[in-house]
Amino acid sequence: MLDVFRKGVRGVCVSTDQVRSLVQLLDEESNRYELLDIAYPKTYDAENFADLRVF
Repeated sequence: MLDVFRKGVRGVCVSTDQVRSLVQLLDEESNRYELLDIAYPKTYDAENFADLRVF
């Protein structure tokens, strides 16, 4: 899923809510953090990024 996200967000931006939805789909905590690292530079409302929680 991480590879698909990397390829899918080339040239586009995502919202924090979209990132939250994707993070919730991942089982492993390490994958969640990796997705957050990948998504941060692509997030257009980065001021809300700090509100994300990794369960």
